[in-house]
Amino acid sequence: MRRHLATPVLALALGAALLAGCGGSDDSGSLDDNALAACEEYNDIINNWSRDYGSHLSTVGQAEAEGSDEGEQAQEEAVAAVRGLFESAAEGMRARAKETDNAELAEGLAQAADGLAEIAAQIETYDDVMNVPEMMAAGEFADGGKRVNDICAG
Repeated sequence: MRRHLATPVLALALGAALLAGCGGSDDSGSLDDNALAACEEYNDIINNWSRDYGSHLSTVGQAEAEGSDEGEQAQEEAVAAVRGLFESAAEGMRARAKETDNAELAEGLAQAADGLAEIAAQIETYDDVMNVPEMMAAGEFADGGKRVNDICAG
């Protein structure tokens, strides 16, 4: 059970780290309104993903803590839901990449979206769900997210 409680904290920390450079700088004057909107949407996608991911893990943790036979069912539902979260976030980032006029930002968003899609394809079991923070910390999503954060920080 301890593992189930630690992972939402890791996910929130990872989300905060990914957003650390996005939109928090007073030097964003070099970005036009279109790029600023893309940065804000990226920020919203990551915040919503982080909140929803933590919620799914908490639901599983509660079911298991209560000794409920529903723990296994909750795990199965979490696998499908978390995979869907990644797919949805990837779609959102791809859509925003197509709408932004800043080519570098569009490339970073597309790279992050590709990374999210790769992670979604890897989620098959609840152990995969539990390993999501590690999956996000490396690879295409991490690289694309860093590019987006660097651009958004101005």
